[in-house]
Amino acid sequence: MTREGLDRRDLRILAELRANSRITILELAKRVNLAPTPCRIRVNRLIRDKYIERFTIEIGRGRHERRTKYTLIDIAVPGPEASSKIGTLLKTHPSVTAIYMIEGKYDLLVRIDEVDFDKTVDIINDLQQSRLVKDTFTVSVLASLYTIEDSDNLQPPEWWSPGP
Repeated sequence: MTREGLDRRDLRILAELRANSRITILELAKRVNLAPTPCRIRVNRLIRDKYIERFTIEIGRGRHERRTKYTLIDIAVPGPEASSKIGTLLKTHPSVTAIYMIEGKYDLLVRIDEVDFDKTVDIINDLQQSRLVKDTFTVSVLASLYTIEDSDNLQPPEWWSPGP
């Protein structure tokens, strides 16, 4: 055991998750030479003991770069003071066109009108580095199927059916 309380297998698990946080427990177990159940127990302990704070991905260039119409980011923050600081940070980015206070799992909804996906990635990285964000959920809008602004007669398309 190392002085932090992690053995070699724990360190290998952390290295594998650092390389690919979306790896399945089954694949992770194979890579660190464990059965799936003991591997899951170790991962859960690493989470409990705060060696793993969250599973995340790094956004890079990809197919979205040419197709994104705009991006929406739901942001969960620890409190109103953090919301204010995040708002101040986001206002420094010219492509942030709206910041909404919302209710539910997330506290803020941000709209980014930017076709250069690298600039959107810069904003997401700024949010992560601020340490004020508990969680995010990002959606890239690829096309508008229907908006009232695009309609002369204000009638929804045939496929539209609001709930009961």
